[in-house]
Parts: sequence; structure tokens; C-alpha cells
Amino acid sequence: MQENDAKPKTIAEKLSTLLRFPTVEVSLVIGNDPSPVSEMEGPAFSRVRQAVERVWPGALTLPALMEDATDACHYSAFIVPGA
Repeated sequence: MQENDAKPKTIAEKLSTLLRFPTVEVSLVIGNDPSPVSEMEGPAFSRVRQAVERVWPGALTLPALMEDATDACHYSAFIVPGA
């Protein structure tokens, strides 16, 4: 999947192409671009890893995919330079 494939406008256009019902119209009412991918080796993930290690020694800290509309796009600028 290319980065632009996850943008709301691209998804709406793809749905319009795939749906072949003349009575169905696809339109984008509102949508946000996905948040940037978080780095596992950066300082932000390192802080999470250290906090987990203090509470649960020996536990593995792994990234997770959250499939919800969250406010993450507002916080990424604090962690990802240039976001």
C-alpha cells in the first residue's frame, strides 16, 4: 500500500470506482489524513518502553495499530519532527 492510498479522498475515489450501483453515490463528507508512522527506535517509543519496563520488568513493548478515529494527528507534531 502506498502512503497516498490511505488518504480519505483516495479511498472515496476508489470506492466510487469499485461500487457499480447507479443508485449509490460515494462522497467524502469529512476525513483526516492518517497520522505518520511512529518510529520504534525514537525517543518517544523509548520512553514508553522504559515506563513499561518499570511497571512490568521483562515485558516486551510492541507497537500496535489502533483502528479508530483518534486525536493522534494532533499529538504527532510533538513527537515527529516536521509533522
